[in-house]
Amino acid sequence: MFFCVWLVMFLSKFVFIWAIDLMFGDEITINGFFGILLVALTVTVVHRLADYAFVILGQKSSTTPTTESC
Repeated sequence: MFFCVWLVMFLSKFVFIWAIDLMFGDEITINGFFGILLVALTVTVVHRLADYAFVILGQKSSTTPTTESC
């Protein structure tokens, strides 16, 4: 089980690098461990912020009264 988790974490770095290369091409270069770490941290923070916004928007829409037409 530990090996599977490690393998997914290891291979996901290459997926991030490929997606960044696909989006930005030659305009950005990522070198070394800290570059990849920065990418992973940025993606994690953006994901958390998107989840937070999604939850907040869901709570706001569930507390507003809905008008049903008969």
